[in-house]
Amino acid sequence: MNYHELETSIGDRIRFYRETKNISQMELARRSDISNTSISNFEKGRQTPSLVTLAKLSQALEISLDDLFFGDISERFITAAEDEAAAIVNSICKLWDTGVLTIWQGEKFDNDIEDYFPDESHLKLQRFQPEIIRLMKGLRDFEQHKESYQDSQGFLKVLKESVTTEIRKKIVSEKEK
Repeated sequence: MNYHELETSIGDRIRFYRETKNISQMELARRSDISNTSISNFEKGRQTPSLVTLAKLSQALEISLDDLFFGDISERFITAAEDEAAAIVNSICKLWDTGVLTIWQGEKFDNDIEDYFPDESHLKLQRFQPEIIRLMKGLRDFEQHKESYQDSQGFLKVLKESVTTEIRKKIVSEKEK
């Protein structure tokens, strides 16, 4: 993300959170002790708020600075990702954590996607099948045995990083073709 995109996205988020909370620009200006003109300029991407100004705005909007930079927590794992591979892994993990994505045939798990999604109407992975299966298997195994891990967060971090690296290599390889 370049500087102008960052300016615009922060402005968009200021407007989004302000409107979500049904706060006028005038009211936000009063709550944050920032001029209405400045708030309008931030929202239009014409002016960049300082860190102190961002802190005042986040306090007035009752949101975190992370929300202003990356969106709400449900998006942050994806939008804060350093590249496409990390965004893919973070998305799969988010779907897993929220119960949207799971494995229903726990007794068998190999790299044959048809064993898990035999009916085309359920789900078909178009890219990175072995890597995503390995990630899902690791998440399932972790979920089933998490109390046996001495450093459970460390295990998850290594799992995510290794799958991200595998996917990143395939992305680079695809771009070289």
